[in-house]
Amino acid sequence: MDFLAFGAHPDDIEFGMGASVLTFLDQHYTVAFCVLSRGGKGSYGTTIEREKEMIRAARHLGVPIDILDFEDCRIFDTWDNRLILANIIRKYRPRVVFAPYHSIAASPDDGGAHPDHLATGTLVNHAVRFARFSRMPLEGEPWKVKQTLYYILPAFQKPSFILDVSDYMDDWERLCSIHMSQIELKGGGVIPFLKKIRSYYGLTMGTDFGEGFISDTPVLLDVKTLL
Repeated sequence: MDFLAFGAHPDDIEFGMGASVLTFLDQHYTVAFCVLSRGGKGSYGTTIEREKEMIRAARHLGVPIDILDFEDCRIFDTWDNRLILANIIRKYRPRVVFAPYHSIAASPDDGGAHPDHLATGTLVNHAVRFARFSRMPLEGEPWKVKQTLYYILPAFQKPSFILDVSDYMDDWERLCSIHMSQIELKGGGVIPFLKKIRSYYGLTMGTDFGEGFISDTPVLLDVKTLL
């Protein structure tokens, strides 16, 4: 697998980096999803509805999806949970792993700083390490991920880099709309709100729209990327 994306909730990957996923697939890279919970503690949608939506979104994209049994708002960084995610990494053997960003102090109104997002990012950070250790109580052969990147950036967090997704915004909106139970977030303006964020990232880089990511380690670029 080229890319493996983790999400704490059923819509995280699509809302956080869905246009990038569309870019990867259009360029014939392979992508897999792993979602830790079915939601259920938020204001909109039941766990049954949200599970159906994330399965429908994955089928729309044509990507495999693993749905785990974590409870919404009770995702914590523990030894056992690290092993669960490390097993997923060994299963898919991705070159690049994505997760929600893992550490920021922010207000309760900042959706990017949801405790489940932060905990999932921390869990993935540790799971990537565990997956490569040969003596861990895990399934499959050890696997070393080449790069770990983070999306769902809390407000005012500066990205390490921005991916131009200008050509995929219509498809991204259709993808996000599959999560019908969540459309009423922000008074029914969640998709326009997320689109404004992408417009801002694009503006900073001279494109129409962009999605931002953070890397805890340097990202190797070549001259073609800089020119």
